[in-house]
Amino acid sequence: MMFCQVDTESVTCTITCYEKDETGLFVKPFEPISGFIGAEGADTLVTPYEAKTPTGLFRLEYAFGTEYDPGTAMEYSKFTEQDYWITDPNSAYYNRWMSSLDGADWSTAQWLCEFTVSYPYAIVFNYNRDNVDPNQGCAKFIHVSYGPTNWGGIGLSHDDILTLLYWLNPSDGPFIRI
Repeated sequence: MMFCQVDTESVTCTITCYEKDETGLFVKPFEPISGFIGAEGADTLVTPYEAKTPTGLFRLEYAFGTEYDPGTAMEYSKFTEQDYWITDPNSAYYNRWMSSLDGADWSTAQWLCEFTVSYPYAIVFNYNRDNVDPNQGCAKFIHVSYGPTNWGGIGLSHDDILTLLYWLNPSDGPFIRI
């Protein structure tokens, strides 16, 4: 088992990761990482278009980015020019990654390939992903950011997100607690 604990203060955070060692004890595989949360802080209730980071316990689902797979064990996909994250709460595809505009029923979306600074690498966490609620926020990623995030994800330096990607292993059921 592996998990990351995110402690927040204002718009900054400290992420401490843990994994079980061979004796079954939880140990830190590396020093805590400093980062940022949403520009509007953290909250248990996050609505569409708010720059808040949701609090709770979330699975780390998969990784993606504008760059090629850096060598993570996580499922990883490189964006194409056809990839969008749907941010329109009125769409049947809200809070989903779509790889085409065919049959589009949304008015707002992030065109993923244009986020070369924020998303060279990103990790999707399972906020509002099962039984999507259009009254809750979307697009919650751990990604590259050197200040508070605009969409309420978690922002880390380029090197720190690579540290996470090299460490994460989907067979160990990784999750994050914010």
